[in-house]
Amino acid sequence: MGDKIAKPVMFWIPGDCFLYGSERDDRELLDFLKHGANIEIYVLEFNRRSWEESVETILDILRDLNLSFFLGGVDSGAMIAHEIANRLKKPAFLFSPVLKPFNRHDSLHETEKVDQLLYFKSLKNMKKIQDEILPPNSSREIVSTNYNDSVYSVLEDWINISDKISVQILYNCENIRKFPPFQTCLACVQKLAKNC
Repeated sequence: MGDKIAKPVMFWIPGDCFLYGSERDDRELLDFLKHGANIEIYVLEFNRRSWEESVETILDILRDLNLSFFLGGVDSGAMIAHEIANRLKKPAFLFSPVLKPFNRHDSLHETEKVDQLLYFKSLKNMKKIQDEILPPNSSREIVSTNYNDSVYSVLEDWINISDKISVQILYNCENIRKFPPFQTCLACVQKLAKNC
């Protein structure tokens, strides 16, 4: 019997404001990407007590793996995926990433504000994390589903200083289950998988 050819692997980080996300929220998209790109997808659960602990929890899982992989994430999970990808110098697919947590805080409802602050420990620490978000040091495929100036300006900064990033802005798309750009996401993931 011949050796089975291993499929490319993507480790996925759920979103939902750093606090409540789970595999269930992203299942439809992940099933579509898994079969469409012919890859294996593993969803990473992580410590949600703080930003630092989230990053360290995932790094502990991935740091010593002896296999080729790339990262993916949605919303706040995309921000974490970007940070991990930078530290491990890996490619990443970022779906509607939150790149400005400090600014995002202002747009949340009161109860969510409290939870998110607990995650970052303080408003000061949230601002510090925001200031430390670096441009990619490896390939990034980014699909942003909501056009707004603050997010686009960050992406534009990345474009200006790196040729390792592809950004696609999809207008007026509020719910991943209602918009057609699953195909756009698939194209991004296929590109990363091909080079994995």
